Amino acid sequence: QRAIAAACGMSASALRARFAAATGMPPTAWRIRQRITRAQSMLLADVPVAAVAAGLGYPNVPAFSRQFRQSCGMPPAAWRRARLAEV
Repeated sequence: QRAIAAACGMSASALRARFAAATGMPPTAWRIRQRITRAQSMLLADVPVAAVAAGLGYPNVPAFSRQFRQSCGMPPAAWRRARLAEV
């Protein structure tokens, strides 16, 4: 965030405040939301969970699964099964 803020000619805290005002959430929460949305698309395309985690830059599958569960209320494989059962 510091590099982006510097490129915009403002402090990191000012960037966070302006970002939150514009999007309704802090940059970190926005980034997590974007990653989870992309993960959901990949899971529905039948990409293996390990490949989703690696493709989105998570350090390992447990870290990805933990963040996915926190955001979606269930592990990635269970989320995929539930969505595919809806179709």
